[in-house]
Amino acid sequence: MNSTGRRPKAIVLFSGGLDSRLTAALLKRSGVELQGLLFSGAFFDNAAARKSAADIGMPLTVLEFTSTLARLLTDNGTAERTSPPCTACRTAMLAAAGRLMREEGCDFIATGEVLGQRLPVQSAEGLARSAARSGFADFIVRPLSAKRLPAPPVIHRGIVPPECLLDLGGRGWKTQLRLAASLGVLHAGPLRSTDCRLRNDHFMRRVMDLADHDGLGGVHNLELLHVGRHFRLSPHVKLVVGRNAEENAFIEGNAQLYDLLLRVENSPGPTGTLPYLATPTDLDLAARICARYTNHGGDKVCVRVRSPRNTRTISVTPADSAVLEKYRI
Repeated sequence: MNSTGRRPKAIVLFSGGLDSRLTAALLKRSGVELQGLLFSGAFFDNAAARKSAADIGMPLTVLEFTSTLARLLTDNGTAERTSPPCTACRTAMLAAAGRLMREEGCDFIATGEVLGQRLPVQSAEGLARSAARSGFADFIVRPLSAKRLPAPPVIHRGIVPPECLLDLGGRGWKTQLRLAASLGVLHAGPLRSTDCRLRNDHFMRRVMDLADHDGLGGVHNLELLHVGRHFRLSPHVKLVVGRNAEENAFIEGNAQLYDLLLRVENSPGPTGTLPYLATPTDLDLAARICARYTNHGGDKVCVRVRSPRNTRTISVTPADSAVLEKYRI
């Protein structure tokens, strides 16, 4: 209980990393009712976060965030286009958390951010900026660094249990690790959050390639970014080749009506997908690249091509390594 005479309830922005697990565990130990908020979509890998939330016993609201983040990337300035728009993204997440807080009748928003841990987004200025721009600054609490930050009105009103408010700061992990062990959440997930794929330079190159050639407005193209091997064959034609059975199934199951699907015949191999704009030259090159990733021992490989009009088979010579490197994104 707190000064309001009832059990407080918080929206917890949850990534599954150590800091967000600590935040949830601290609040739960102090009697706060938790509602986790997890962002999903093409730019996130949140399988670990879902498992962590289940281990902690925290219910999750999962919010699709692909279109919002694609818009932020499109709006990102040219000078910063190779870096993820972290501050703008965090602001949008806090705004979404604020709306959910109102819908669920919660009292405040808690995040696992630690002052100075990941600069500049977690500098004092960066934290204040994202909170202010979200429109919910009065309700945002960073429990792990609360004693180092200006207290929002929700803390002054006595809604947040004071034992949850710590004074952590900097990039070290020793205190968090000891605290996590004492709370039983040390092994409930990864040390660092792995949810945002935009922190991966290779993935970010794919995003920028898509932005340059096709734009970031199509959810289908965005969903393919984290799957398979990518090859830019021409300005408006990209080949995506599955790396395993799971990715092959994803590519085939998410194919659009006019996409071309390529499968190697009579040998284990990948599924590839091309847009309908592909020319015969593009198709031949794509088939050669797909053939390169088979165990076929012959000089020629048969590749089945399925289009909206028909299914046909073409015979190609597998591409060599130089061709793969020339077109690989």
